[in-house]
Amino acid sequence: MRARLLLALVGLLALGLMLGAFGTQNAVESYLLGRLDRQVRDAHPVMEQTLLGGDTDHMPYHHHDADDRAPRFGTAFLVGTYGALYDSAGRRVAETSPGPNGPAAPTRRPAVTQSMLAAAPVRPDLATASLWTVPAEGGGDRFRLLAERFGNGDVLVVAVPFAEMETTLDNVTRIEIIVSAAMLVVLAALAYVIIRLGLRPLTRIEHTAGMIADGDLTQRVTDTDRGTEVGRLGLAFNTMLTEIEASFRAREASERRLRRFVRAVSPGRTVEAVAAAHGGRAEHRPTPGGGATFRLVLPRPDPSSS
Repeated sequence: MRARLLLALVGLLALGLMLGAFGTQNAVESYLLGRLDRQVRDAHPVMEQTLLGGDTDHMPYHHHDADDRAPRFGTAFLVGTYGALYDSAGRRVAETSPGPNGPAAPTRRPAVTQSMLAAAPVRPDLATASLWTVPAEGGGDRFRLLAERFGNGDVLVVAVPFAEMETTLDNVTRIEIIVSAAMLVVLAALAYVIIRLGLRPLTRIEHTAGMIADGDLTQRVTDTDRGTEVGRLGLAFNTMLTEIEASFRAREASERRLRRFVRAVSPGRTVEAVAAAHGGRAEHRPTPGGGATFRLVLPRPDPSSS
């Protein structure tokens, strides 16, 4: 019983920890994805300035600021952020991937399709523009991508890789596994101690039942608190033991009286006389063969008598 309770409790604890880890993982992933989207939106004006420079035909509303002179966002700019300019025919005419030391040739590119270029909105609101999740060329990595179409048909693409987000999620997963395993071990140990303490009265009842089975009918259960289930079980157990002990005493008394009666029967005394001497009577019934059967009726003994 203890093993079953412990297994059930550990199973429930493991399920709860798994659900908690799953919820935490989803919350962290949602937060990181939102941060990644903000990084894409923030990188857009820098990529626009980097790829188009002072082309006012593409940037009629662009204004110059400090970031235009060093378009790397400082420490906030993710290494690997990708920007590309496509013409109206869908050909890539320029690309860049700013890093710690300035613009550089990209090592990984997002897989930009003609259908994505055709679906790019014209001058979208960066705060609400839709973003796509696309694979890298050749597979493996993923990018979060924003596309904008200009009035002349050119399309600016800005993308940020999932690499940092996935690394963070992997670290969170490892931490969750380690912490959950440690918590499960500690909680399982506490559950074992609690179950042993909670079932200690049942253990005492089990020990008492073993001594009674060995023949000691005087044993009684000490846990008889009516306010608990185990206490009420102990009371019922003691009541049953009292009745069983009384029955055994009555049977032993009857056996002693019967032995005394048998010893009292002698050749000179009839069964009726011996029965009357012991406060009882002897009944006999004739049988078809000429014989008779006797039925001895003695008074019911007092169970408390020795």
